[in-house]
Amino acid sequence: MDLLKTILVYMSMVVAASVQNAPDPGAMPAYDEPTPTPYVQAAPTATPTPTDTPRPTPVPTIDITPNPEYSTLQVGDRGDEVRRLQEELARYGYYEGDIDGVYGNQTRRAVEQFQYQHGLSADGMAGRVTLTVLYESGQVRLSPNAVTPAPSPTSGLSVALTEAPATPAAAETPAPAATEPPAATVSATPTATPTAAPTATATPAAPTATPSPTAAPTSTPEPAFEAMEGYGIRLAGAAKALTVAAEDETEAPLLPYRMGEEVYLPFLEILHEAGINVITSESVEADEYAFAVNDDIFRIAFTHDQSGAPVSLEAYKNNEPQIVPVRDIRGVGGVLYLPASTFESLTGIAAQVDEAGQTVTVALPDAPEEAQ
Repeated sequence: MDLLKTILVYMSMVVAASVQNAPDPGAMPAYDEPTPTPYVQAAPTATPTPTDTPRPTPVPTIDITPNPEYSTLQVGDRGDEVRRLQEELARYGYYEGDIDGVYGNQTRRAVEQFQYQHGLSADGMAGRVTLTVLYESGQVRLSPNAVTPAPSPTSGLSVALTEAPATPAAAETPAPAATEPPAATVSATPTATPTAAPTATATPAAPTATPSPTAAPTSTPEPAFEAMEGYGIRLAGAAKALTVAAEDETEAPLLPYRMGEEVYLPFLEILHEAGINVITSESVEADEYAFAVNDDIFRIAFTHDQSGAPVSLEAYKNNEPQIVPVRDIRGVGGVLYLPASTFESLTGIAAQVDEAGQTVTVALPDAPEEAQ
């Protein structure tokens, strides 16, 4: 029993001692509680609305029915129809070259610009639609390059403006000295004395020279298409020159023609004289002639203008379009004439002019040698 009490007293003493030795709760160091990092929520960004890229406004096309009387004009054509085209294009500011009746690259570029400004296919060829819009629509738009020039400094308006102030200045008369106020008043208002008037009258306005009128550019006249009188056409090796039936049912020499340096020959009559068969196809749209020279097949096609003259020559070799040096074609008394250079480049049939003998000799190309 005493042992149990002793153990209890000992344990009580141990507990009391441990409580006394424990640190005071108030003496514990204070620790700052960490401040939580605020959560930042990003505001949603509005997605920009895509904007359409501005596109150029298409040029409106003039609604008009093409006139079937017009024929297509293109590079290489010559004549009055080309001259009329150039005059109308120049009228609206599209063409600035010479009115020479020759459809060259400058005319082609003017046609392309006209077609673009009127919503047409800009191919540089003046077809029925292009010519109808230009000649008959009454809605032709001026070229963007056709700008009215500003008046020059030497114009009549400038002369009037520079001379006008000189008149009142000359009429000014200084006040007489006797009527001036006392000296004190005069010194207080010195600006009242008109001292600038004599300067205006002492320097008279210089006369402006009248500009001389600028002479209008003169176009180079087109060479005349004329017969080579006294000349004959013959095939190489033939003794007789080509002839044509005259009005009195007699045979007359078939003359060559010349325009400038170019000689024109009757290509159908030459082919017939050489024994070459020609297949003819004539219609309202176009006339075509097909023939064979050695191993090649050629086709020549053209249309007619309002006067019935042949225009717009096209050439094909074995159904392939050919580049024609001179696209001019002429009709004289029902006989069709082609430039000798075109005839030679297309078929190889060459012509030699003998000025002394007044003869044009036509030679056919040699047949190709057969493979051995």
